Amino acid sequence: MCLLDSKIPRNYTLDSHIVGQSSYAARNTGIRNTDSDVLAFVDADMTVPEDWLESALETFQTHDGDYMGCNVELTLPEDPTIAARYDHHTGFPIEQYLERQQFAPTCCLFVRRTVFEDVGLFDHRLLSGGDKEFGNRVHEAGYDLHFAADATMYHPTRNTLADLVKKDRRVGRGLCQLQRYHPDRYGRPGVPPRPSGLKSPESDLPAKDRLAFGALSRTLTGVRGLGYYQEYLTGERRTDLEGVPRLES
Repeated sequence: MCLLDSKIPRNYTLDSHIVGQSSYAARNTGIRNTDSDVLAFVDADMTVPEDWLESALETFQTHDGDYMGCNVELTLPEDPTIAARYDHHTGFPIEQYLERQQFAPTCCLFVRRTVFEDVGLFDHRLLSGGDKEFGNRVHEAGYDLHFAADATMYHPTRNTLADLVKKDRRVGRGLCQLQRYHPDRYGRPGVPPRPSGLKSPESDLPAKDRLAFGALSRTLTGVRGLGYYQEYLTGERRTDLEGVPRLES
């Protein structure tokens, strides 16, 4: 996570959170340890152009923004596997996330501090899906969600089936946790909600890719289902943690 103010600081502070808590708990630690007006969240495996920070912040301020998702392009290795090509084809449609599901992933997210003061921080109980839950909360509070098409970031593809399975299993567990902690919005645990992401191959692909990607899509849908029911059967409600934490004004 990168913490920003209007002058784009050049000083950085490292902090830590309790081992065993989620990535959302780590983000909350960062938010609490700054008084910056604007906060930008960037994953460690993202790369950006040299002028990206200035450009993205200018876009955010030009639109008088409160919540903004940046454009993300996936980068392929020199000799991409089928898994990498599938991930490249289906991953990170940020504009569609914002339009259809009212959230942006935390790998490419700008949020004004006053939004956190109003709606609360990330739900630190969630293993996955905390970015969606937070974005939905922001949307329900009446804030505008903006897509910055000209602020592009780059994320490497997941290049093996094992990498894709690991991610989708975690996503499946997160879907169950969303229902466990937020049933009024996502339904009660028992039937998986529709996961975020656009996983179906497009019709203009070559037939070979369309068949391979379709098979991968069905397989990973099953993996998400396994993750969901693993959490449903063995997961426990985090009674040692408060609900959505608040940020002092």
